[in-house]
Amino acid sequence: MGRVEFWFFRGCMSTFREREITEATLEILERLEVVFHLFERETCCGSVLFRTGLREEAERVRRKNEEEFSKLGVRRLLTACPGCYSTFREYSLSGVEVLHLVHLLHHMLREGKLRLKEKRMRVTYHDPCHLGREWGIYEEPREILRSIPGLELVEMPLSREFSRCCGAGGGVRSAFKELSSAVSRSRIGDALDSGAQILVTSCPFCYHHLKEAAGGKMEVKDLSLLVRDLMEG
Repeated sequence: MGRVEFWFFRGCMSTFREREITEATLEILERLEVVFHLFERETCCGSVLFRTGLREEAERVRRKNEEEFSKLGVRRLLTACPGCYSTFREYSLSGVEVLHLVHLLHHMLREGKLRLKEKRMRVTYHDPCHLGREWGIYEEPREILRSIPGLELVEMPLSREFSRCCGAGGGVRSAFKELSSAVSRSRIGDALDSGAQILVTSCPFCYHHLKEAAGGKMEVKDLSLLVRDLMEG
């Protein structure tokens, strides 16, 4: 990957609800000495608009983002949100490489630039739909977790391409709250049955929704928070 510059796209959930994910990501980038820029006028990626059938509104958002990226000369776009990642990949942006934070962390791990401190804990990993089933990103987050000395990674029976949705995606949380809550409670049940102490995911929506569903029964962490807390150096 070499020394490259990224534009970091925070996303709505990490800007307005789960700001600690943005804070953790920025700290990680700074400590890894990654060159990055922030958007002064960030617009929603349009993911929910696309996935709930509001095509005209979604298209307006897409055009606005493409114009902004072109004006700023964006060549590499980084985000910690799978919904944003997937949407920007679907834009087919000309000359723009789109990466999720997991890609960057995985690369830094393999380059020996990311080293994580020992932490004795048993964790399980929830695959976000937009990273897993949509783009096949299963191994990278698991390799990052397995690199933590003392960590035991246990799998839920329904994982990878067979993973349950967290219940928040595709507008379900907004339109069908009871269904959304039932799905998230089932996923927390899967995690508890695995014997894990901590449920880790790589998505602000999954993190927010599953943390709410857990209700203190188990700890839920976004991967960015775990990496930030355990980084050496």
